Amino acid sequence: MDNIFFRLAVVCLLSVLGVVAAKELRKPDKEDYKTSHEAQMRAENQLGEGESMPDSMIPPSIVRNPIKLLTYFIILAAGVGFVAVQWVIPMMGDAVSTATYSSGEKVGPSEHAKGLSLITQGNYQAALDEFRRLAIANPLDRFAIVEIVKLQLGKFEDVDGAIATLRNALSQEWPEADGTYFAQRLSDLYREEKGDLASAREILQHIIQQFPGSPAAGNATHKLREIEEAEFLASRGGH
Repeated sequence: MDNIFFRLAVVCLLSVLGVVAAKELRKPDKEDYKTSHEAQMRAENQLGEGESMPDSMIPPSIVRNPIKLLTYFIILAAGVGFVAVQWVIPMMGDAVSTATYSSGEKVGPSEHAKGLSLITQGNYQAALDEFRRLAIANPLDRFAIVEIVKLQLGKFEDVDGAIATLRNALSQEWPEADGTYFAQRLSDLYREEKGDLASAREILQHIIQQFPGSPAAGNATHKLREIEEAEFLASRGGH
């Protein structure tokens, strides 16, 4: 929760700074202001012919301040870069990983149709039993395991059961994409549902060590940074 508030605060600050920078950018520069006001001042005998408006007559808040504007842009660029690297790119990586690992499921009519039909009918316990039966018959039935976890979390709110399912699945030898997907999912559950950052970190570190240089390792590195950020905020809150 603290992590969410921190992100909202950063986004709000950047938004406010963006509005302030936009207002500063819309102001006329000094020469434009002089050009637009000198004729009127001559007509009012405040300036003689050929005489230019002195800078002392220009209200500082009315004209654009180049130094202030440059400072705003530098801070905005740094802030947007931080948000992109720390949050946006990891979120995109998660989305790509989920799409990559979830969209390729092959549903065999003779194997999974019954369980899916039971879900459609709202008979979730029977569907869970069916997918468990398939997973026992074939421990490498990735689709069945994914559906078991989805049912345990979404319909039965059984976080411990989902963790047990993923841990049991990881005891098997999986292709890299499947194994890292289950490991990352397990890490997310420990972190988001159980608040167990130590277990989440351990799983992510194992992914990085086992698959160095892989997309999964890169994504795990981003998640580790998020955990470190959450721990830092928690330690600050404790004081």
